[in-house]
Amino acid sequence: MKRKYKVGWFMCSRRFKPRAVFSFYLGLFLLGAAAASCGGGGGGGGSSDNEPPPPDHTVTAVAYANIYTGSRRTLFVLDGSQSSDSSGQALNYQWSQGLGPSVVLSPSAASAVASFYPALDYAGDYVFVLTVANGSVSGSDSVRLTVTNQAPTALAGATPSAGTRQTVFTLSASQSQDPDNDPLLYQWDQVAGPSVLLQPSSTAASVSFLPEPGYTGDYLFHLTVDDGLAVSGDSVRVRVDNSGPVAQVVQGIFGYPKQKIVLDGSASQDPDGDPLQFNWTQLSGATVALDLSVPSRPSFTADAYGNYVFQLTVSDGLLSSSAQTTIHVIAPEFHVAPAKGQNRVLVLLANFADTSPSFYAQDFQNLLFADTALTMRDYYRTVSYGQFDLVGDVVGWFNLSHPKSYYNNNNKGTEPKDYPHNLWSLVEEAVDLAEAQGVDFSNYDNDGDGWVDSLIVIHQGMDYQRSGDMNELATIQTVFSLGRAQTRYYDGKKIEYFTLCPEQRRPDPVSGAPRIMDISTYVREYAYLMGMKRS
Repeated sequence: MKRKYKVGWFMCSRRFKPRAVFSFYLGLFLLGAAAASCGGGGGGGGSSDNEPPPPDHTVTAVAYANIYTGSRRTLFVLDGSQSSDSSGQALNYQWSQGLGPSVVLSPSAASAVASFYPALDYAGDYVFVLTVANGSVSGSDSVRLTVTNQAPTALAGATPSAGTRQTVFTLSASQSQDPDNDPLLYQWDQVAGPSVLLQPSSTAASVSFLPEPGYTGDYLFHLTVDDGLAVSGDSVRVRVDNSGPVAQVVQGIFGYPKQKIVLDGSASQDPDGDPLQFNWTQLSGATVALDLSVPSRPSFTADAYGNYVFQLTVSDGLLSSSAQTTIHVIAPEFHVAPAKGQNRVLVLLANFADTSPSFYAQDFQNLLFADTALTMRDYYRTVSYGQFDLVGDVVGWFNLSHPKSYYNNNNKGTEPKDYPHNLWSLVEEAVDLAEAQGVDFSNYDNDGDGWVDSLIVIHQGMDYQRSGDMNELATIQTVFSLGRAQTRYYDGKKIEYFTLCPEQRRPDPVSGAPRIMDISTYVREYAYLMGMKRS
């Protein structure tokens, strides 16, 4: 039986030959040594990719900024372009934010140079860390930036600083400023005075308001300006004053029973331009009812003769003023012209706003007063056997302010109730125009009783009597009071009695040309002025 023995890790039999074994192991040893020697020299002395670089290979990160302290409007620029690699290899950049509200870097956080604007709602420090690497080696650096904020300065102004209740006040924050040029938010708050509405809104830089009508005194406003982080305030005061109104009423008005009489307070005024309230009170005379449809010029109709006293009180809502006037209601007076001696006659020519006359003042001067045959003067001198003579003045044409239709009112202009759309209004206006032109009415009071007694008004065109057209004015002798017009007082004389006549008779039947009125109408109407009764 064979027996086995352990030698090292070999199992040997008793037939083991020591010399052979020794030779075997020696070969293995030499073979292993040769293999080790070949493997060590195959790399030429270099290291593998996973081995660390030599000690002298470095990457240096350098982070800086264009400015280190600025405002929220500052553009900060981060610059890592001075970073370097000791072996000259290309570098990769990465900026990361370490402190402050998150911002966006432009063009990107992986750029060597990147910029940003700070957050608008923050003032303080920002820290950015720059990391540079060449793939295996990296370095880092950081930069700290400070964003500051200076508070704004509020400055409130008012234009004007004082005014009336009709004044539009403007409050302005335009002089407010911010040292950092930050945009400002505005807030106006009323501190004193009755509440008013600020336009366009209380958050506008400039606002306006109209004072409360029933208040005089001070208004106080507070302005707050805000740059988003800090605020500032200022106040402005405006003063609202009031001057009292002045009541004025026309004096010396005469009227007649059953005639419309107008009280006139339209000249009343308020220095501040405040709207006025008119209150009329009758103090004496037979009680009448006032028509207040026009508050400054009420009217009434009296049934009895006498004096009527009225008081006008005007108010601007805070202050008032009063004035009185007396209306004299009298019987109509027909002061006829003398029918003996020499009378001086005034003739006024009146043209409508929409017409043109066909004849001149000299034409009528010749027709009426020429010292020749077939004139009005010649007629009266003849029939009076030389006891009565007429001289006269023809003045005009005066241009009326309205068209013919305004005065005739489609009914010959003879309705007193239609005033001022009647013939009396036309004569009123003609007399006023003559006075304005300098006509001396005192020359035509032939008997010295204080009344103008020889007034003829000639209007452009034909009359109703010749044309039969209701749109033409009637020829008439009358007094102002009967047509609800007002007696005129010029040059110390009362003007009440007149006759109204046309410029033309019917046109030429052959040529159709206009023809001046013949003397018959003027002769007849002047006879009425001397008191002749109508048949």
